[in-house]
Amino acid sequence: MKRKKLFSILSVVIVMILIFCNTTTIYAGVKIRTPSTSGITRSENCIKIKWKKVKGINGYQIQYSTNKEFKKAKKITIKSKTTTSKTIKNIGNSKKYYIRIRSYKKNKGKNIYSNWSKNKVIKPIMKHCTNNNNHSIKCGNIGMWFGSRREVDTYFSSVCNKWGTKYKNEEITWEEYTKNCPQGYECWSCSYCGKWTGDFTYDEKKTTIHTHIWNSGKITKQATCTSTGVKTYTCTSCKATKTSTISALGHNYNKTIVKPTCTQSGYTKYVCSRCADTYKSDYQSAIGHNYSYTSNNDKTHTVICTNNCGIKYTENCSLQYNGEYYVCAYCKNNYENVETSENDTTTHTHTWDAGKITTTPTCTTTGTKTYTCTSCGATKNENVDKIEHDYDCETNQATCTEDGYTKYTCKYCGYSYQYITEYAIGHIYEYISNGDGTHYQHCTRCGYKTMNQECIKINNGSDYVCRYCDYVFPQRVTTTIESNSTETTSKKDDESTKVSLTDTSNTSASETTVHTHTWDAGKITTAPTCTTTGIKTYTCTSCGATRTENIDKTEHYFNKTVIPATSVNEGYTIYECNNCHYSYITDYTKKLEEPQTSSKNNITTAATTKPSITKEQRTYESIEKTSYKKVANTKPKNTSIKKLKKGKKAIVVNWKKVSCIKGYQIQVATDKKFKKNAKTVVVKKQKTTTVTIKKLKSKKKYYVRIRTYKNSNNKKVYSSWSKVKSVVTK
Repeated sequence: MKRKKLFSILSVVIVMILIFCNTTTIYAGVKIRTPSTSGITRSENCIKIKWKKVKGINGYQIQYSTNKEFKKAKKITIKSKTTTSKTIKNIGNSKKYYIRIRSYKKNKGKNIYSNWSKNKVIKPIMKHCTNNNNHSIKCGNIGMWFGSRREVDTYFSSVCNKWGTKYKNEEITWEEYTKNCPQGYECWSCSYCGKWTGDFTYDEKKTTIHTHIWNSGKITKQATCTSTGVKTYTCTSCKATKTSTISALGHNYNKTIVKPTCTQSGYTKYVCSRCADTYKSDYQSAIGHNYSYTSNNDKTHTVICTNNCGIKYTENCSLQYNGEYYVCAYCKNNYENVETSENDTTTHTHTWDAGKITTTPTCTTTGTKTYTCTSCGATKNENVDKIEHDYDCETNQATCTEDGYTKYTCKYCGYSYQYITEYAIGHIYEYISNGDGTHYQHCTRCGYKTMNQECIKINNGSDYVCRYCDYVFPQRVTTTIESNSTETTSKKDDESTKVSLTDTSNTSASETTVHTHTWDAGKITTAPTCTTTGIKTYTCTSCGATRTENIDKTEHYFNKTVIPATSVNEGYTIYECNNCHYSYITDYTKKLEEPQTSSKNNITTAATTKPSITKEQRTYESIEKTSYKKVANTKPKNTSIKKLKKGKKAIVVNWKKVSCIKGYQIQVATDKKFKKNAKTVVVKKQKTTTVTIKKLKSKKKYYVRIRTYKNSNNKKVYSSWSKVKSVVTK
């Protein structure tokens, strides 16, 4: 038993020695402990390493390399013993790196190093995908990658237009068209780089259709500088029509240069020769006056602006004695015999008035303020800064073919800009029969009608009906009445025994009636989703024929994900539909303030990865377009608190009015983090700039902040919070 205990004690001692020797280096009687890494992170073109602090040393040495054996490795020496982190910059993203660290201590003028720490491996960042092998998923049958989902839709439309044009020009048959022209597509994005690809879907049906022969067309709407025109084509056989868009002409500007003057800015004016649209650019500041002084030899001089602006006046000379005679400081004329009065021996000093604005400033040009000397009448000019634009906004909702946008126009100068708030929503078609074997498609949203097409005949078991509309093709009667068994040679009698094959009025036996369907209550055969319409099928209770009806899409069911702010990126909230994965972003928060660090050890926080749609989140898209990640550029303008007025258990808040918003949100609390005794007030009117917050505690210090909001995609989008102000209630 004693031997077993002794053996166990020796084993523990040996293990302790091994651990100590592995983490501690002893050189010339000096012990140096090896530091251990506590974390390594990688961001854009840089690696950040953290380690645990070691006592009794002078600094650290970091070594990094793309080789596991640390061949051709680079070293970084840190001379501070208190530093516990370092960011290695400009190393790229595509390579794997090995990193290790050791400490050092100075002894008799030499550095004594500890053992190296364990090697740490940091993987590369797949920032850019160069081929299919680098993407998170394979490329679809479309055969290429796109920068956005909308680019996929644009390419799909161009392919459809290409094949449609070939068919209209009779270059291909209807069978070739239906075989090669895609009827829809499925798309998805790479989780590494965010690029999009997808698969085309095709309709294998082969039907025949009337081939239109179009005439040369007629312009029904002239194109202008800013709006498109329309050209209408008519089929020479069936008189159906189609239209094509004529591109907008664009402005044709004539250029006029206006040179600057002493008080007025110069600019270049552009006027359109077609629509008279104008704008100004290339502004040049006013050149200012260039004065010249001419002596009148009577202790006065004449002041003239050499720029020929018309300024000319006379003022007294400013005489100064140089030891021999008196000299004017402006015209340089000298006078030997000057009376020694105060007016002649002292320099004249202008006494300027409060000034008057002679040229009003605008948001594009500076103004001029003129000052006049109250004693001699001399003048001087001073530039007045431009004023800021004051915008009015106009919101246009999206239609089937046009994007929705908000337009901002300056009240003063007319300058305007706009941004898209919602993409065009696309047509929703239904087939309408003309009752003559043709039908057309009608948009249920905007009323747009397509050209007439011939109905496609199919047999439903009892009747011949159109595949798309509710048209029933008429049936011919082929009934004959048999003659008597006894043959008659009379021609008249023989003729009397025959009935016309198309005559339905001779006898009751030859009469036929059109079958009228009796539809049941219907059954949902395709359930609707938030991206696609459903289908309800009705069955005739007598003949078994069927017809279908579209069911409206369901509403989105959103899941909320909050992305916190970092020192690099703003925070935000992602709302993603649980069914179709449509998403949008709102509720932005400010970046975090970076901690104070020395210039030698700058700390860079890794950027938050943007959300991406994976292969499991593929969605079909044909007609309707979505707006993934488009809300990022639609935050409303900020506002600020002008004044806080204390009241009895109340606060009166006054703020700056902001245009193009829906309202304001105000928060009050007894702490700066707005958690204690917090209260939120919503003001739903944009023009309101004052509100009284009641039912507060008396003689209590309250902190107040405000932000604006507007509606986008049926959701509230908020601005950033204003600066916090405080007030003590009565």
